[in-house]
Amino acid sequence: MGNYLNIFAFFGMLKTDKMRIAVIGCTESTKRFVEEIVKNPGLEIIGIFTLKDEDSSKKSRFTPLDGLAKSNNINLYKVDKINGPKTVALIKGMNPDLILESGWSQIIPKEILRIPKKGCIGIHNSYLPKNQGAASINWAIIKGEKKWGVTLFYLEEKIDDGDIIDQREYNIDDKDDVNTLFDKADALAAEMLRKNLPLIKEGKAPRKKQNKEEATYMPKRKPEDGRIDWGKTNIEIYNLVRALTKPYPGAFTF
Repeated sequence: MGNYLNIFAFFGMLKTDKMRIAVIGCTESTKRFVEEIVKNPGLEIIGIFTLKDEDSSKKSRFTPLDGLAKSNNINLYKVDKINGPKTVALIKGMNPDLILESGWSQIIPKEILRIPKKGCIGIHNSYLPKNQGAASINWAIIKGEKKWGVTLFYLEEKIDDGDIIDQREYNIDDKDDVNTLFDKADALAAEMLRKNLPLIKEGKAPRKKQNKEEATYMPKRKPEDGRIDWGKTNIEIYNLVRALTKPYPGAFTF
């Protein structure tokens, strides 16, 4: 019995009060957020789930995370579907305290949403509940918006519908394009993670219900939507071009 007690005491010393986080994402934004999280000694990323290399062409702003994962001793899992039974079982077996989703186009299923005791959180590039849906930053430029936002929120089964944790707003300048706006949004999102992940760990993070009456929706964009309509004004054409520049397919004409 004494030997067993010594073994248990040894493993007890190995226990940590770090919040264990699983990350789901595959873009430059995902990379930036992982880099932010690993700076905090009270947080531990126990795994990153990203797209398989052969599927990378399907995702704009896809960024390989192999080097980042290796340099930080983080397990990297490449999947084609996040809702596959093997992936769900793997995440469940990892027992994360929190899941962070960033830059992932697939809906996170309820089987995964129910796993972490501290919930699943995501980052949406608009000031929710306005402009829910796809391609929000592209739409911001196309519509000629002068201000835009980014939201940290809890994920629910319905897209972009969960309680809000934090929000930030930024200006859109005439010289901005889709890349400079992602830079602005990512910097603010990293600030929100820096502030709120410790609060989530302590169970003190704010939760604000979205006002469904204020919700608006952005439709998904297709490559053919980049065709220039020469009947539009100069500024509308200019906005389309800078909204769809690389790494997006780009505006085009014949």
